[in-house]
Amino acid sequence: MSKNNIRVEEITLEIVEKICKSTRDEIKRRFRSRTRDLLSNIYSNGVAHTISICAARSSAEAVEIGLSSSKVDDLVRMCKDAHKIGIKGDEELGYALYGASILYVLKMLGIVNANNLREAIKELLGNSLADKKAFQVGIWLKRFAEAYIHE
Repeated sequence: MSKNNIRVEEITLEIVEKICKSTRDEIKRRFRSRTRDLLSNIYSNGVAHTISICAARSSAEAVEIGLSSSKVDDLVRMCKDAHKIGIKGDEELGYALYGASILYVLKMLGIVNANNLREAIKELLGNSLADKKAFQVGIWLKRFAEAYIHE
């Protein structure tokens, strides 16, 4: 699929479905909480700020998985290798999955070309297109997480 043909709602649905199929219930609930909590942060403070929060509350290496992933399966694989990327608990995984998911979609859309967190933050700061698209991504992640993941 070319970058011009990528639909945010399709890719976000795929992300949520993979998280539902591949992770434990507590990780799913933590991810769902992040989709609800951090959407307003994207709107108010921008995607760069939100990604930095996700990295601070998980790890830079975990959030960077969104930049290096070539498919959605690579995102959820972090749950199996959490200890290798500095993740100690389910709360941290929720933040990591959320931040990595947003970066993954932005990369697939061609909005971010970075290979690491530092470069991504630099590209995202003051980037109104990235903020707008990230808010759209956040809305769809929230909708699908609320539909598929129950507390």
